[in-house]
Amino acid sequence: MAQVAITRTQFQEKLKQLIAKDDRDCELLVDVYNDVKTCAENSSLVKGLVLQHDPDFFEHVKQGLTDLREADRPILVIGETSAGKSSFLNLLIGRKVLPELAAPCTHCMCCIKKGRKLEAHVSSFDGSDLFGTEIISADGKSDKEFRDELQELVNEDNCDEALDRYIEIFVPSSILEDNVYLVDTPGFGENEQVTKSLMKYLPNAIGIIFILNTTVSIGIAEDRGVLILDEIKQLREEGKIPSFDPTKILFIGNKWDQIPEEERHDHRLKIIRKMKTVWPKFHENQFVPLSVIYVLRLQYTASVQEDYKSATTDYETVLDRIRQVVEHCCSARSKVHKRLLLSVFKHMKTFVDATVTHILLSVEEKQAKVKRLQGLVKNMVSTYNEGKAKMVTLADHIQISVVEEFHQYLNNMENRQHIFPWKKSNMPKGTDYNAVKEKAFVTIRAFITEAVVSQYLCRKSVRTAGYERS
Repeated sequence: MAQVAITRTQFQEKLKQLIAKDDRDCELLVDVYNDVKTCAENSSLVKGLVLQHDPDFFEHVKQGLTDLREADRPILVIGETSAGKSSFLNLLIGRKVLPELAAPCTHCMCCIKKGRKLEAHVSSFDGSDLFGTEIISADGKSDKEFRDELQELVNEDNCDEALDRYIEIFVPSSILEDNVYLVDTPGFGENEQVTKSLMKYLPNAIGIIFILNTTVSIGIAEDRGVLILDEIKQLREEGKIPSFDPTKILFIGNKWDQIPEEERHDHRLKIIRKMKTVWPKFHENQFVPLSVIYVLRLQYTASVQEDYKSATTDYETVLDRIRQVVEHCCSARSKVHKRLLLSVFKHMKTFVDATVTHILLSVEEKQAKVKRLQGLVKNMVSTYNEGKAKMVTLADHIQISVVEEFHQYLNNMENRQHIFPWKKSNMPKGTDYNAVKEKAFVTIRAFITEAVVSQYLCRKSVRTAGYERS
């Protein structure tokens, strides 16, 4: 099989054009943010409008300006320990320069950037020269010798001593262009410090490639991978990864050759079902199976085994998806902030359109419009008062009807005897007047309740019969 690492093609030229355009757009958007901010600060009307649309408008402007001035476009390659992140990156850049061990071998961030020659620098997150100017150059060295020296920089002892540092690795590779670069991250879940280091760098991400170990826990463990995805979702919801699009994250299922051929279809479906439960708006096209080791082997043997015939096709699919992610990342910042600003302008435009329309009206048209509004308000008040009067009248009618019916009932001797069914023999004595009054009160109240309910049910029955006849 021929060398399958990404080579310079028309994609590279397209990438450069996208980056240049996004840089220009970001510069223009910075000016727009500043103009809108100044306008809102100087006009109480504009300020009220933008705050009505977005109560945190000024904070979002501050975040937007910071984000737009950030030139770097890092694409993070993340995954659990020993998922194969470093091997995958070696495959992409076409050179085995990153350490590959069965045990965890990368304990700090490694930013793989475009360079004229292969070399590595130790840098700090805060931009200081705390770690000096330590450089590993590949001049006069084999890739293995360079890799062995790099292993010393990224081993556990060195990285535990300086969690605020990262390694810049410059590689003459065609997938990298200007400020678009890949970041090899420590495998999360191995220890708390490494996970904290990853979480510290996540807000810088424009894109994410998640390497899944398809031989373990359906590709993602609940206590590691799922927790990291939850952290990413939380950062996204809090606006701390403003230019990251969750629909563009790419999940690569590594070690696919270790899944028996007859089980691959069902295993793929299980992974997709799992991802749909842990990642928002996950689409099955975001998952691509791959065997990094198998494809690397194919580069040198050019022989395809019968049990994994789709290896080359799988890798070509991965490359296509990575190109899509990289292209999206090139213009992610300007797209996000254009949408934010357009939503603000759309809200303001509604008010401006109405205001301009009113300004353009003649004096006669304005007076006529005012009269129509006054008439509308008058009609609304009249309608309300009429309804209120009808409700009062209706309440009075109900009350009068109940009183009249009750009066008629009491005028009937039999009804009165039914209410007070006392005989002379058991009639309370005059000294028990309060007892008589209390019993009468309870009896009359029960009667009134029964009479009202009966009357209501009777009227309802009459109305229902009328509907049925009609």
